[in-house]
Amino acid sequence: SLDLRKSSKEGRAAPRTIMASELENLKDAMHVRKKVFVEEQGILNAFDQWDMDSKGNPALMPEVFHVVSYHRENPSIPVATGRMVTLRDGLYRQGIVSNVAVLKEYRRQGYAQSVMDMIHMLAEEKNLITTSLHSQAHAIGFYQRIGYRTQKMLHREPYDSPNGVLAFMVRRTSTFESPFE
Repeated sequence: SLDLRKSSKEGRAAPRTIMASELENLKDAMHVRKKVFVEEQGILNAFDQWDMDSKGNPALMPEVFHVVSYHRENPSIPVATGRMVTLRDGLYRQGIVSNVAVLKEYRRQGYAQSVMDMIHMLAEEKNLITTSLHSQAHAIGFYQRIGYRTQKMLHREPYDSPNGVLAFMVRRTSTFESPFE
């Protein structure tokens, strides 16, 4: 599995952040998502066709990249995750980022940044034109700081989002070069 480690700005050790290449890593990602989205936020549809095979079992799929970040001091404990699905849009490929989650007690400690760094590294490696995501209202500022720009505000029913507000955001990859520019 791809492993991203770098020291954080605060001088503490960087978490071990990997692209899931084994089923066990995917199960770690799903554990974090269940804790955050299902148990904490009450979102029941936290898992979908990008996580499971046709029989409903967890499965790694081509063009779907699950990223997991582990506790700094106890690297067997998963504390954050995110996912990117790559899709073709005409001539170009793009990444759809979703399910970025950090366990409550580990928020604001650099884990989401580490997950997104790995996702952006993968996007550049795959020569994607953009990555896009839907952000809950409380996370919009974080995504803006790492290069995402709000394209549209969406207002949903409370059952679909804990805040009822989502922002559709897009970030252009740094390595993409358009043949038309």
